[in-house]
Amino acid sequence: MKPFFSASLVIFSLCKASDGFSQLPIKPARTISFTTEEGTNMSVDISPDGKTLVFDLLGDLYTLPATGGEATQITRGLAMNRCPIWSPDGKKIAYYSDYSGSMHLNVRNVSGSFHRVLDWSAGNHDGGVPVWTPDGHFVVADRSIYSIVGVGQDISYKFNPLLRLTNDGASAYYFQQDTLYCENLVHHTRFPLTSSIRTYGIYFALSPDARWLAYTTDSNSNKCLVLKDLTTHKDRLLVPALFRKYPYYRAFVPCHFCFSPDSKYMYVGYGGKIHRINIETN
Repeated sequence: MKPFFSASLVIFSLCKASDGFSQLPIKPARTISFTTEEGTNMSVDISPDGKTLVFDLLGDLYTLPATGGEATQITRGLAMNRCPIWSPDGKKIAYYSDYSGSMHLNVRNVSGSFHRVLDWSAGNHDGGVPVWTPDGHFVVADRSIYSIVGVGQDISYKFNPLLRLTNDGASAYYFQQDTLYCENLVHHTRFPLTSSIRTYGIYFALSPDARWLAYTTDSNSNKCLVLKDLTTHKDRLLVPALFRKYPYYRAFVPCHFCFSPDSKYMYVGYGGKIHRINIETN
C-alpha cells in the first residue's frame, strides 16, 4: 500500500452541508505533504464487488485496490474523518466526521460531488460502526437511523450494537448482553447464535454468509482478534496482537475490520499495514 498521503429509533432527514471549512471553528494556516507506506489505527472496509477498499488514515479517507497498490485520497482538510463503510451499491460511503464542528454521521460519494452531514443539529455521535439498510436509503448508527433520501418514517429497533441486516431486510444480527442474536423482524422471533462472549467495546464483524464472527478481546497484555465459527462454536486466534494493551490502552482502540464479500478473507489494519487474511489457513 502506498498512500499519498427495546429502544425506539428516531429517523432524521438529511441536512445540507456547506463547502470548505466554514463549519469548523478553526482555519488552516498551512498544509504539509508526505508519502508513507504505513499507517496506525486504520479502519478498513471493502466494497460490495470486492474490488476496492476504503480506509482512514490521519483523519482522511482513502480508497485502495483490494489487491494492493497506490491509495487515492478522497477527503482533505481539517476535519477528522473515520470508520468509513461502503453502501450496498458501492456508490457511497458512510463515516464519522467532525466536519460540522462535532462528530456526526456523514455520507459522501468517492468523487465528492455528493456530501451530507446527517443529524447536524443533534448531539455528538460516534456510536459504533455505521450499518446501511439493504436498500441503501438509511444508515443505522448508535440508537438512531438516518435517511439519506430526505424521507422519514417511524421504525423501531432495539438493537445496539447492530452488526448487519440481511439482504432482504427481514432479519437483524445484533449483540445484547454479550450474546449475538439473529432476530426475524417480520415474525418478531429471535434466537442466540453464541453464548456470552468476553469482548472489548463494540468492534465486531460478521461474515456475509453468517458463519464467522470476528471480535477483539484481551490476551497477554495485547488486544487480539478472535474468529468464532458459528457452526461449530469454536474460537480461533486470528491475530495475536493488534496492539499492546499497556501502556497505551486508552489511546489506541480497535478499529473496523471486515470480511470479503465471499466470506473467504478478512481485511484488518495492524502493525502499520492493511492485511488480507485467509480465513481457512490464517
